[in-house]
Amino acid sequence: MNKRKIVASILTTSLLVTSLVGCVGSNNKANTSSNDSKVQESVENQSDFNDLRTYVGKTYNEVSENKGTGNENIEEVAGKKVIVSSSYSTRMFNYNANLILELDDSKNISAVSVHFKGIEPENILENIKKVLGEPKISKDKENGDSKVYSWEKDGYQYKLSQVGEETIITVNKSAI
Repeated sequence: MNKRKIVASILTTSLLVTSLVGCVGSNNKANTSSNDSKVQESVENQSDFNDLRTYVGKTYNEVSENKGTGNENIEEVAGKKVIVSSSYSTRMFNYNANLILELDDSKNISAVSVHFKGIEPENILENIKKVLGEPKISKDKENGDSKVYSWEKDGYQYKLSQVGEETIITVNKSAI
């Protein structure tokens, strides 16, 4: 009788251990899958951020051929109607945003800005730091002493600031 109890106990323990190992294994697979998608998401976000500078210096016609014309802001300058900017809905760092291409007199893109409505700068700062490193921090006196984060890298200036309800990333060529 004792042998049967011992054998039953061993079998029960063995089944329990096998079940637990199976659960842990499948849970690890789920975590790995979740981590893989987070890494992929992070890479995509950084890729979108890195693409911002590729617009600067291109003609609006070049960009609009690939991206479409967007929502064009037309103003009258010296009696002539000109496109001063074009905006596009986009998604960056898992937030909806408005991408604005600012044009110079020759219809070249002079700057790019991304506007996040209702998002604090700190919500996206870490993502930018992964690409650009630590920023210089200054105060914006015109906007209630809010912080302005700035970087210079590879001939481009990047700024992250908050203006009212919007957090704005601006990218342009560095002054020579």
